[in-house]
Amino acid sequence: MKKLNALFLVITLMMSVSFLAGCENKAKNDEFETTKSSLEQTQEELDKIKQNSEALDKYIANLKLNINNLKIQNQKLIAESKRLEAEIIDLNLELGKIPDSDTGNDLSSDDASKSNNSDKTNPSEKDSSPEKSNGSEGSDQTGHEDKLL
Repeated sequence: MKKLNALFLVITLMMSVSFLAGCENKAKNDEFETTKSSLEQTQEELDKIKQNSEALDKYIANLKLNINNLKIQNQKLIAESKRLEAEIIDLNLELGKIPDSDTGNDLSSDDASKSNNSDKTNPSEKDSSPEKSNGSEGSDQTGHEDKLL
C-alpha cells in the first residue's frame, strides 16, 4: 500500500508540475502576444509620426522658399523706391529746387507738404483719397509718388 501511495503521489506531482509548466507557458505566450501587439501599435504610431514629420519638412521648406521670394521682392521694392526717390530729386532739380543736406528727410517732408498743399487746393481729391479714409499721415508720401508715375 505504501508503494501504491508513493506511486499516486509521484503521478500527482508529475501532473501538477506539467500543469504548472503549461500555465507558465500560457502566461509567457500571452505576454508575448501582448508585447507583439504593443510593438505593432508603436510601429504604426512611429510611421504616422514619420509621415507627419515629412509633411512638416515639406511645409517648412515651402515656407523658407516663400520667405526667400518675399525677401527678393522686398529688395526689388526697395530698389524701386530708391529709383523713384532719385527721380524725384532729379525732377526737383529741374524745377530749380535745391534740396538741403539730408535729402531723404527733406524730400519726405517736402512731399508731405506738397500733398497737403495739393489737398488744400483741390478738395474733391481730398475727399476721395484713400489716405483720408485710412487716417494715416505717413501714407501721403506714397500717394504723391503714385501721382508722379
